Amino acid sequence: MLSLSFPWCRASRLISGLVGLLAITACEPQTITSAQQSRLAVTASLPAVKSADKSDSRASIRITSEQAPAPSRPVLLERKPKVPPKASSEMAVSKPATLDEAPTLIAVAPPPELSSPPPKPVEDPVATSVLDSIIWQIQTSRPKTPAVPKETVIPSSDPTLKADALEAAFALLSGREKTIPEPSFRLPPKPSQSVRVGVMVPLTGDYAHLGTEIRHGVELAFFKIGNPSVELLFFDTQGGETAAAAAAAAVLADVDLLIGPLFSGSVQAVQAEIGGADLPMLTLSNNIEVANANQWVIGYLPEQQLDGLLGHAITIGKRDFAVIGQDTAFGRRLMAHTSRRLADFGIRAKAERMLTPDELNDENSLKDAIRRFSRYVRTPKNRALPKSPFDVVVFAGDPGFALRTAPVLAYYDLGPDRALYLGNALWGQPQVLNEPSLQGGLFTSRPTSLDREFDRNWGEIWNQPAGLLSRLGYDAMAIAGALAREDRAKWGKQLVSNTGFRGFSGAFRLLPNGHNVRAFEVRQISDGGSTVIKPAPDKI
Repeated sequence: MLSLSFPWCRASRLISGLVGLLAITACEPQTITSAQQSRLAVTASLPAVKSADKSDSRASIRITSEQAPAPSRPVLLERKPKVPPKASSEMAVSKPATLDEAPTLIAVAPPPELSSPPPKPVEDPVATSVLDSIIWQIQTSRPKTPAVPKETVIPSSDPTLKADALEAAFALLSGREKTIPEPSFRLPPKPSQSVRVGVMVPLTGDYAHLGTEIRHGVELAFFKIGNPSVELLFFDTQGGETAAAAAAAAVLADVDLLIGPLFSGSVQAVQAEIGGADLPMLTLSNNIEVANANQWVIGYLPEQQLDGLLGHAITIGKRDFAVIGQDTAFGRRLMAHTSRRLADFGIRAKAERMLTPDELNDENSLKDAIRRFSRYVRTPKNRALPKSPFDVVVFAGDPGFALRTAPVLAYYDLGPDRALYLGNALWGQPQVLNEPSLQGGLFTSRPTSLDREFDRNWGEIWNQPAGLLSRLGYDAMAIAGALAREDRAKWGKQLVSNTGFRGFSGAFRLLPNGHNVRAFEVRQISDGGSTVIKPAPDKI
């Protein structure tokens, strides 16, 4: 189907203009030139003329094959002078177009065949140019109005649909929002031979990145185990905000073993929720204060890290210890353990100093406190420094505390060249490793001998690099997989086995009181990095 269309707002002007233009050259009907024939001639399949729909802004002529005559010569569209033509069967003239009606062209029947072709008409270039200009202006002057799609109405015999639609519309207008409640998930009953493992970590909130790291480690071990009888469920603690609710959901899901939570506060909330339930827990915390029987702490304990460092220092002949601590829960915990462990070796620290936040924030107060702690004595430039009062300085605090105090200690002649600095596993950070006043210091680290194998397995599934907690998650799930092959009544005995476990987080053992014993390697800071000076044992 072919459709020719033009704006009908200017249709009447076009007809009037064309009539006047053609009347300039002659007062009698003129023959249309070849150029005009090429613009106004319609092929032999000319249909009956139909008026456009009044609702459309453009008039159109629609040609259908049923109405077209047999192909012969072109049918010409001819303009008569302003004298009204006589009606005949060969010509039909429409009345002038109005705004409500589409203009109708004049259809002229083809002339009879001639024995010889008529003479070629002379083309009028002026008329052709004007006609081209008029046509172009008509086509470009009126912007196209996009058609408004009609609303699709779906018929329905249910009268309640109309009521629901009206109610929803009124709810939107009044500011109310009518929501459809989401269906709650119902966990199917646990099969008799299955073992359900619940993992409680922060999957949302500020610590979601830590929970995601643990989750990926757990899932990696789960894939490696490949035991179809083991079911894995995750519960979001949101860093502690929903720890109790996560524990209640885990109990309702009939889990057999819990992995997590990560933080001490979350562990305490879970312990309060489950009460005396016979539910083993492998918490990822490093705080031995939350350890209980049947609730093990498998994290890297700072106390054990200190034990390795103190034992190494005593082994190489160090006896004069000084402890400088940060007045925080973590700092007080490390300082108290250092005093107890030194006492076990028959050694008493020669100096202990706890620095308050006010002293750390004020430069003069910090200098005065460290000058007294280091027993600084001003020495003339041409004389050698006296013997250091201490051969070991233990830093009981976080990495920021070490970065704040180490330069001041070196200023008062108690730098790493005069005493052995002992830190903790948190010192394995670029800022600490590149600090000049901490070069030569010692810290402990988890064993790294199996890192290449773990990173290869990790890279087969996950794109981001593995972190410290990913190895803990892997080893915890590996323990769960080993227990799934045993009778539930023997789990407690298996967990505290003397042989212990050798995982990607290192060799460790679980004790009946909920503590753990881990192996660590000792590293020394040098040239912005660290080197192993004492490897970790493969077993405990």
